[in-house]
Amino acid sequence: MTMKKKYSERYNQLMTRIEKLKPVKNLIIPSIKDEDAESLTCRIEELMISAAEKEAEVEELRVLVERLQESNQEYRELLENAPAGFASLDRQGTILKINRTLAEELEEDDVSLEGTKFSTFVVSDYQDIFFTHLRKIFKTGYDSACCIELTRRGGGVLSAQLLSRSQKDEGGAVLRCNMVVTNVSRYETGFFDC
Repeated sequence: MTMKKKYSERYNQLMTRIEKLKPVKNLIIPSIKDEDAESLTCRIEELMISAAEKEAEVEELRVLVERLQESNQEYRELLENAPAGFASLDRQGTILKINRTLAEELEEDDVSLEGTKFSTFVVSDYQDIFFTHLRKIFKTGYDSACCIELTRRGGGVLSAQLLSRSQKDEGGAVLRCNMVVTNVSRYETGFFDC
């Protein structure tokens, strides 16, 4: 079998496969010379290999996205069920995010607290301490800690230690205050420095 005939047959086989895969109405495939068939056959094979490589890449990306989503869910569950409360506040002390643990400590629904001023839970005698703590985070960008008392919806009081760290943008400007809130009432006296 001559090389020209081999490529011509391969071209015809490929064109038959293409026609079966994607039928197109009124498609006219012109007759071609053997030299053109060889070139077209090579090009079609290249395209088929490229398509197979792209399919493999898409599958690999799909698996990576699935793993990333699973990892994201695991971290979300870890944060929600942490043994300490967590809240993210803006410069005015508005709750941007809050975990389930802190919401339960305050006897509130975590979803309803987003957008609420954290200071509404701070006992009046501790308001100055809280706002000084918050201003320090946004002014200096350094970590800060303080002890305050928080009111619960049911009327009880919660002694809490706040450990806060600023979250900054690429330029170093403070975006928010991320705060761990530990209920120190649960621990024996002297365990925390409050």
